[in-house]
Amino acid sequence: MEESVFVDYMYALHSENGAQIQPFQTLPSGRYLHNPAQKTLKSAAQMAADLLEGAKNAGDKWNRGMHNPKRDPIKAALDNEEKMKNNTMMALQEGKWKRNLAKVTHADIIKVVEKLGTGVYTAGVDARADKIAMAMNELQPKLQAVSNAIQALPSGTDGDREKRMVENLKLMRKIASG
Repeated sequence: MEESVFVDYMYALHSENGAQIQPFQTLPSGRYLHNPAQKTLKSAAQMAADLLEGAKNAGDKWNRGMHNPKRDPIKAALDNEEKMKNNTMMALQEGKWKRNLAKVTHADIIKVVEKLGTGVYTAGVDARADKIAMAMNELQPKLQAVSNAIQALPSGTDGDREKRMVENLKLMRKIASG
């Protein structure tokens, strides 16, 4: 393209989109600036809109990535346990956790819940049915053993019943600690 045609094109482009493109400029060398892009950032509203649009359009890519990860996500998480601990402690010590929580209200959470509806929750539960069944298969015998142990203890006096309550608490904590 001849330089004069290019210059005319750039001026026409600028006059059509003047608010978005900086004027055509001549460099100190006498050459024309061939990249008259904006020097200011997009507005916060436009940045948010672009981010949301990109995220909404990335569902299929996310799904493919979940089925074909670059590395085992569980192993990666376990390998980075120390980093997670350090980052969590740093966030707490520097007040980041508290500051960021202060930016959100219960009303904000309710707005999201209302937009998503109950279907998101119930779909999540349905999607985890196998995981829930597996956890209950592991937990139920432990709970039954606690119940059997507590039922075998005497319960005739207030002292007996207090001992049963304390023993129940101890056994349940033992289950929770894994």
